[in-house]
Amino acid sequence: MIHTRMQQLTRHFAALLGRLQWKLTLSYALTTTITLLIFEVLGILIIGGLLINRYPQLLENDLKKSAEVMKGYPPGAFVYPQRHINLNETLANINKSYQRPYINPGTDVSVSLVVEPGVTALIDPGGRVLATSDVEGKLGVQQGSSIQHYLPSGGMAIFLTALNGHTLANYVTVEGSDEVILAATPVLNKYHKVVAVLLTQQAIPSLGKVLYTMIPLIGPSLILATIMAVLGGCVVGFFVSRWFTSRFQKMQGISARWSRGDFSHFIKDKANDEIGQLSLQLNSMARQLDELLHTRQRIATLEERNRLARDLHDSIKQQLFAISMQIASAQTLIESDVAQTKERLNDVDRLVNQSQQELETLIYQLRPVPLAEKKLVDALREYSERWAGQHKIRVELSFEDEIALPLLAEETFFRIAQEALANVWRHSKATRVLIRLFCEQDEAIMEISDNGKGFHVKDLPKRGIGLYSMQERVEAIGGHFVLKSSPGKGTTIRVAVKLVKSSLIPGSL
Repeated sequence: MIHTRMQQLTRHFAALLGRLQWKLTLSYALTTTITLLIFEVLGILIIGGLLINRYPQLLENDLKKSAEVMKGYPPGAFVYPQRHINLNETLANINKSYQRPYINPGTDVSVSLVVEPGVTALIDPGGRVLATSDVEGKLGVQQGSSIQHYLPSGGMAIFLTALNGHTLANYVTVEGSDEVILAATPVLNKYHKVVAVLLTQQAIPSLGKVLYTMIPLIGPSLILATIMAVLGGCVVGFFVSRWFTSRFQKMQGISARWSRGDFSHFIKDKANDEIGQLSLQLNSMARQLDELLHTRQRIATLEERNRLARDLHDSIKQQLFAISMQIASAQTLIESDVAQTKERLNDVDRLVNQSQQELETLIYQLRPVPLAEKKLVDALREYSERWAGQHKIRVELSFEDEIALPLLAEETFFRIAQEALANVWRHSKATRVLIRLFCEQDEAIMEISDNGKGFHVKDLPKRGIGLYSMQERVEAIGGHFVLKSSPGKGTTIRVAVKLVKSSLIPGSL
């Protein structure tokens, strides 16, 4: 039970996600989130890069502050530093301060510029190391030694700049190592005379380590911003996609009416975007299609009227004329020759019966063909059996395959069979008719042949037997019409229509 319920929920959820509205919602939220993450990463990289680029300036500022601290020592400390043991400790604390977090006074944002431990030393004007933060001698800067032994290339220029009363920080290259930052600032006495130089050498901060220290600071804010972006993207995407899908639903509803032949409604979309333009084009197409259908209906009605007029002219009118002639003859002979009068009246009765049969045939042809309710072969069988019983002409059927045709093609086949059988009865004097329905390669073919008297095909324009109407019907659906006939050898009509998609059910009927 639980498993079935889970399957139902899964299918429902999958169907929900398959809808255009939710696809647009999720894509909008995903796009918003990815864009925000990209900007967040770029922002972090830019901030980290700016901090690293500002590190020399920050080091200069810190070094100036440290020089102010050194002014608190008595002048003798810069001559006999060994008497002031805490001078080295002060330099060690100063050196550690250069690795402490950077705090922006304006925003209180704190970022630690993590670097490798450096060294800070107090140098007298002669270049002798008065005190050093490297008390344990790990970095090799020993108290009392000459600073020239430790300065990298370009370091002496920075030292001399400080002796001249200026603070300078610059990148220098240590032999066998990477670039470092070397900074120096003068230590002035109360007479503003340089009594010593405070010099520090620090490693350049690593971007990766700076970013690592920024994660705890801005990580929670970034996570919160990302969550808000996802939620906001879903909400905005939902309403935006709902607006789009509602417009498509209107188009779908109106197009469904059009598919049923109802062109009284049109899409109402006043937007000037692509969907609005598409709606205008669809409305224009619907109006043209409606006009085309009405035009085709008028043409079909006119063609049917012309066919009916032609049939009435070829059959009923001729028979009524013959009846009129027989009645006139009977009126002339009624007093002088009773036997001839009775013979004329018998001919009139026969002609009246023929006219009735002809009218029944025309009326049946005018009725809607019930092909939507039955198959073509069933409709042909029913009609041919009725026709054969009515006109006393044998009809043989040969349906090799049951062919699935579009309704328009089936109606065309059925109408042509009606017209052909009517022509057989009116003109051919045949005793047998064969109707074949079969497939040949990619075509559906119907052949109707009789054993009547036939005629010369070249004389066809002089005869009103509706063959041109049959040809027009076939060509209207993209088919082919072939007529074969010769005097004394009967007539054959062949109709072929291309099968785009067909279903053949083997069978013999």
